[in-house]
Amino acid sequence: MTGEVSVRSRSWRRAGASWIAGALVGLVGGYATLVVDPDLIVPELLVVLALALARPRLLGVAGAIVGHSLVWSWLLATTSVNCDSLLIPGEAPCSVTLPFQSAYYGGPLAWPKVPGWWFPLLLPGALALLLAGLALTARTARRATNRSLPAAAR
Repeated sequence: MTGEVSVRSRSWRRAGASWIAGALVGLVGGYATLVVDPDLIVPELLVVLALALARPRLLGVAGAIVGHSLVWSWLLATTSVNCDSLLIPGEAPCSVTLPFQSAYYGGPLAWPKVPGWWFPLLLPGALALLLAGLALTARTARRATNRSLPAAAR
């Protein structure tokens, strides 16, 4: 009986560490892609791929999805777009409180006159991704702990 508890405890620790590592990668990567440069998604995806190869499978990926979508949801919920200006109406660029605009459009002078049609879809998309990550976490964690127990204990 003690051996079964020990196996289960190790499994929970490994699963928790994998999920936390993925969540940290997702938090840092999500912040970097919105605030610093969208191309930073590439190193994040490479680290998430390495987490996908670790056991328990997909738990690190689920953590990364939750972390990434959580930071995107927070940043996008606190973002505002202002297209009003004292300059000639319709000619002034919009200002966005997210610094990522300069990475996408080449500096404040090149910002679009109106935000893209897709901009309001980013927050609902991030929230949907957060829900998907939480669902994947629940499903993967339950499966990982059930597999760690010997067949007689199930």
